[in-house]
Order: sequence, then C-alpha cells, then structure tokens
Amino acid sequence: MALLFLKGNNKRSTGSFQTPDGPRHPSPINFLLVFLFLIFVFLVGKLIFGYQDKAITLEEIEKTLSPKELETYRAGQKKVDEKFENCIQYILYAAKDGLYECASCPPGIPFVTLKKGEIWYIGHTCQNDDARHSRSFRERHNVWLFTNYIGSGEECHKIELKLLKGYRFLPESVKPEMKLMLPPYNRTDLN
Repeated sequence: MALLFLKGNNKRSTGSFQTPDGPRHPSPINFLLVFLFLIFVFLVGKLIFGYQDKAITLEEIEKTLSPKELETYRAGQKKVDEKFENCIQYILYAAKDGLYECASCPPGIPFVTLKKGEIWYIGHTCQNDDARHSRSFRERHNVWLFTNYIGSGEECHKIELKLLKGYRFLPESVKPEMKLMLPPYNRTDLN
C-alpha cells in the first residue's frame, strides 16, 4: 500500500505548502475578511449594548421638574393611563345579506358575499366606538358594532390578534368568491 505525503525535500511539514517559488502565504483577502468580520461584531455589540446608558426613565424626568411642572406632568400621565385602560375589542358584523367591500381579498376581487350576522371586521380601539367607526360609517357599510371585550389596550389588542388568527378556521370564511384568511375588511393580522 503506497502512502502519499506532501513534503518538500524530505523535511517535516510545518503546515504551509511548498510551491516552486517558495512557501505560500495567506492571501490578503483573508485578512480583509477577518477585519471586516471584527468590525461587524463590534458594531452589532455597540448596537445591542451601547444604548443601555442612554435609556431614560419617568423618574429621571420627574426629578428635573418643578413642583408645578410635576403636577402637570402627572396629570398628563394619568390621562395616558386612563386612555389605555378603557379600551374595547369589537367586531363589525354584516347587518344584512349582500356584497361587502373586501380589503383582504387579492386584486380583482373588490367585494365578497356576506350573510347577515357574519364578521366583516375585527378590531380594537381605545377611543369610543363612534370615534373609531362612526354611525354614518357603519350605516354606509351596512354593519353593526358588537363590543366583544372591555379592558386594557394590551388585552384588547391580544384578543383582536387571536381572533384574527382564528378567523380562517370559521365556516363563514368560505365565501362563493374565495376562502378568506382574514375578515373582509381587515388588511392584516399583524397590527
């Protein structure tokens, strides 16, 4: 059995290859790639860890305010808290059988057939229901609003997204025009 060894002049191999011109050295491209990789790692690290010292807290803001400014600031914060505590998750249902605008349909299918009581839109709002979808909007689109859940903005948003993800499994998602993945007036399930 013959063994093949790459050795120059019967000397031990030192890990570099011998060429007719002498030992082969690593390419400058390799050094450049390693250098660019190290810069990339540095920049990613800076992005991840470099902004921690720039974070600001509500307490830091409050420390800089005069007593009168602090009172005004806290009143504004209370309004923000109240706004997001009194939210609704709602569903707009078809008020009668007919064709309804379809924002979730592919181009070329502007309307789908809904039966009375089928879901047209699933949403949530921290405004009152008339501010989100006015009475005239609902009349124009032949839909009625049902308040499905009342709570914090975060909870209402979670319920909305879960309902949107489940819509495709409802029997009413099958329309004569096509199978719907979302209620007709919802454009996305990612908001």
